[in-house]
Amino acid sequence: MTFAVDIVQWRTVADFKKHVSTIALPSFIPNTPVDGVVVHHTWKPTLADWRGETTMNGMLNYYKRLGWNAAPHLFIAIGSPNIANDGIWQMTPLTTKGIHAGDCNNTKWGIEVVGNYDIAPWSDALRPVVYDVVAELMKKANARSISLRNLRGHRECGSTKTCPGKMIDMDVVRNDVQSILFPTVEIVSRNSSIIAPARCTQSEAVAYLSNRNGWYTHDELKNIIVPAYFEYGAITGVDPCVAIAQLIHETGYLTSWWSNRPRRNPAGIGVTGQTSATKPPASDLQNWAYNEQTKRWHKGLSFQTWKDVAIPAHMARLLGYAIPPQKMTAQQQEFVQKHTASRPIPSRVQGCAPTLAGLEGTWAFPGKGYADKLSIHANNIIRMS
Repeated sequence: MTFAVDIVQWRTVADFKKHVSTIALPSFIPNTPVDGVVVHHTWKPTLADWRGETTMNGMLNYYKRLGWNAAPHLFIAIGSPNIANDGIWQMTPLTTKGIHAGDCNNTKWGIEVVGNYDIAPWSDALRPVVYDVVAELMKKANARSISLRNLRGHRECGSTKTCPGKMIDMDVVRNDVQSILFPTVEIVSRNSSIIAPARCTQSEAVAYLSNRNGWYTHDELKNIIVPAYFEYGAITGVDPCVAIAQLIHETGYLTSWWSNRPRRNPAGIGVTGQTSATKPPASDLQNWAYNEQTKRWHKGLSFQTWKDVAIPAHMARLLGYAIPPQKMTAQQQEFVQKHTASRPIPSRVQGCAPTLAGLEGTWAFPGKGYADKLSIHANNIIRMS
């Protein structure tokens, strides 16, 4: 079996860009041009192990032993023991289908970042090289924007691995590459108002959430959860895109224990981190939930349904943080009173967050960078168009 290999080293991004300019956009499957990139980490070898061509040949032999006929396309090493071995290395040519990420092999190039990024993030020297390489390939793929559709981590291609590493936030990566390729003013920022018309569409929100392996089906997202956010957004004035971005951040794309049935908690409402080995008294039981895995009671609110209870509670809470009671309409006041009755909003935070920045240190503790994370999610949802 012939192995698709052509080991080449480009020591600079400029040299790599010259090479990319010489190739045509390939199609790895008929009538479907390559549309993006999957980012990986090698885990092993680490940067300390990296010996350039010697290491590349060692990995080539490893892939052959696996019975593969191709490999990931590129390996990026910055900070190895010998600077002469640093750079952008090719194993499988960019014009040929690689093997690196299941079904994503059909439409995406694979980039391995040399190192173990479960234990540390990319270095300041490495990060811009990764971004520039990814950006160049996205330009070759004629990307009009950067989203989960065309830029993924390996774990976002159906893998159970942590790849490209626990310390690599792919939402941040997508946002940063977007800024390189399309340096326009962000639609949502930390200084954006929480009270605003919807900045995204329901279809964009469903598409973004559906690409994750959460507790809820595509139909539940499309027909129950997302439409409810838009319905209550029209009533409260809260931008449903901002609320869904917060849902995503707080629940890890609806994968957290608190967001699963029967708790359906959308944003850590009432969740304090407090636990108890003994069952709370009946008078306080509604503020706790029992965890079968930990065999302990955890403090926080549970909600019977998404549409009628959980999402209204979330939207009412955001409304109460965004506008003080005396500046609300009668309809808004009634909504907040009804849907925060189980956990009233403390007076000290009422109206504290007209913008996302106001949620730092109030909704989230200590909260540094919280508003930036929400804006990244919101902008990534919008880019699903």
